[in-house]
Amino acid sequence: MNTKSPFLKENGALADMPNLYFLRVQNLLLVFLFLGMNTGVAKSIHLRNPLHKIVAERPVIRIEVGNCTPAVRDSLSQLCFGSLSIKASATDDDTPEDDLNFEYKIDLYNDGVGAYNGYDCWVGKVSKNQLKAGMDPSNDFNIYTTNRNYPFDASGRYPVGIHKICWFVEDTSGLSTTLCELFEIKDCQAPTPYIISGLFNVQMKTNGCIGVFAKDLNLGSQDNCTTDKNLRYYFNGDQMLTELIVCCDDFVAAGANNELIVEVQLWVEDEEGNSDHAKTEILVTDPLGICGGHFGGKIMGEVYSIFERKDTISSKNVIVELLTNNTLKKFQLVNDGNYQFGDLPSANYTLRASKDDDPNAFVSICDMVAINKHSLGIKSFDNSFQTILADVNNSQTITAADVREIRNLILREIDKFPKMPAWLVFPVIDSIPRIPNLSIELDLKSFEKKIVDFRAYKLGDVNDLVSSDTAIIIIPEPKDSLVFVIQNKQIRKGEKMKVDFYSNNFNYIEGYQFTMKFNRAALKFDSILNNSGITLTDPIFGLRYADMGYITTCWMDLASGPRSAMPDDILFTIAFEALEDGALCDFIRINGDLTPEQVCKDSALVLHNIVLDACDVIINTQEKTSDLVTIFPNPIRNEIHFQFSESLRFPLEIEFISSNGKIIAHKNIRQFTSHWICETESLAPGVYILNIRDDRRQFVRKVMLAH
Repeated sequence: MNTKSPFLKENGALADMPNLYFLRVQNLLLVFLFLGMNTGVAKSIHLRNPLHKIVAERPVIRIEVGNCTPAVRDSLSQLCFGSLSIKASATDDDTPEDDLNFEYKIDLYNDGVGAYNGYDCWVGKVSKNQLKAGMDPSNDFNIYTTNRNYPFDASGRYPVGIHKICWFVEDTSGLSTTLCELFEIKDCQAPTPYIISGLFNVQMKTNGCIGVFAKDLNLGSQDNCTTDKNLRYYFNGDQMLTELIVCCDDFVAAGANNELIVEVQLWVEDEEGNSDHAKTEILVTDPLGICGGHFGGKIMGEVYSIFERKDTISSKNVIVELLTNNTLKKFQLVNDGNYQFGDLPSANYTLRASKDDDPNAFVSICDMVAINKHSLGIKSFDNSFQTILADVNNSQTITAADVREIRNLILREIDKFPKMPAWLVFPVIDSIPRIPNLSIELDLKSFEKKIVDFRAYKLGDVNDLVSSDTAIIIIPEPKDSLVFVIQNKQIRKGEKMKVDFYSNNFNYIEGYQFTMKFNRAALKFDSILNNSGITLTDPIFGLRYADMGYITTCWMDLASGPRSAMPDDILFTIAFEALEDGALCDFIRINGDLTPEQVCKDSALVLHNIVLDACDVIINTQEKTSDLVTIFPNPIRNEIHFQFSESLRFPLEIEFISSNGKIIAHKNIRQFTSHWICETESLAPGVYILNIRDDRRQFVRKVMLAH
């Protein structure tokens, strides 16, 4: 009898046969051979004894797809990538999950083209327990995943497109399962349209029609994936309307003569079909009368805020609107101080103007003082117009609530007045503002010209600082600076400290405001201490930007009028924690970065004159500073010349400060030069304070700029 078994080697060991299955029953090892079975199908054997049935299951794979992020173009590859979470897990009836061998392959774009038998990525195979034991997978070819040695998780950044991923899992018996899925990285983010705002002007052609291409209104639209040159532009949501044709028939239909405003939507679409739009207007003019006659009516004028009538800063971003029958007919964005509506037919019109930018301009602590005195009955306003400007919350009364809103604006705790525009723009007839009317009715006849000027008043500016012909502004000498004093000392990292603020010349002060800047890498703000030793009642601090190293503050006496303090009186205390070693004075400064440095004395505004002793340098009033810095010409036109003495220590800092205390320009001169020229064409005409300082001295000069 042949006793040689096909399942045993010569040495008695089991032969290597891929389709062998084993069953141990009462210490007996039963061996079964399966032939011709298909991958992924459970195998079974029926024994002679029908009570015994053996089933061997293959691993079961689950693929989990998680969050994804918007796609972003890679600057190096010029491909668009999106992040995706995609993981696999598996279970098996015999093998623990940590002993299952995993590998995956990815076919980018599902095109069957790749370096690894049609696949572009290949990671594995290895089990979790093998990884723990220090064994790496034999293949780690996936530059897109976050972990190339981890075949259980293929999460990473993949290019936009439809891709195929296949996971292969094998148990310890050699049984394997394959599961393939498609996944898509898609660009779902719409472009950001940037278009020409205001009126886009074109002129009617002699053939009676004019074409405007949508792309001509583009002003730098952007997309996260599609390049600028591949963005599509069209009008009013119609992908075929890439050019808008305006003809004389459109003039007739609109009842227009030689000007027609066409409202349009400019749509921007990327390569994936995502789109967004913005509204603008096209002004088609017909100066040659190609489409008919001329009405000839005209309304024009100036927008100004100061007596010179040419304040280009205040007249910027003023919107002038012309209405007829309560319908907006035309509007203009004024940037140069002038507006004009032409070719108007005979009709009744309503004209109005508005401005709502730069809400902090021209509002100061002196305005708070004046409004507070008026509300308490200490000193009433000189005219009813001040009452209009003081009512910043539009309550029709002047109360402490108006003072609080102005205070919050000065401290930068709010960005604008919640219930009112930043400016009130009144029409002016015969040099008199038509207060409180913000609009004017006009009966325009054919070929008639009407001139209506507008004057802009800053809400909250009850001292009329915007009109420098009436405001009381004091330009201080450096020796008159309001000096705050702190005790300089060496601090250590981790030290918690209370910084007391004193003043050696706090005399007859009605109010002050400034910004305290501290080095946030060296100091961490803790709190404002309200201890009983504080002399000032209710100093207010703005902490909105404290985490950025800025604390704003303002103070005024609410009832008793001007205040004075002794040099040893504590005015306020701020608690800090030191984050590094150093001298305290190196980490704290007083400036006007957010809230301008201003003091109110005797109801007059004193500009830019607050310093911190030990941290700012006080000028030596005995030194003849005119020999150190010479400035000419004065008044200035297109450029200003500086001559510097060799005794100055460079670098120098020069600040151009406007009449309302705002820093308009900042210059640094790093190395010594005896003669330096600065162009001033970008600055508006007016009075400027030049603050010049080296590391030891500070100089203040007043100049007039007149283009």
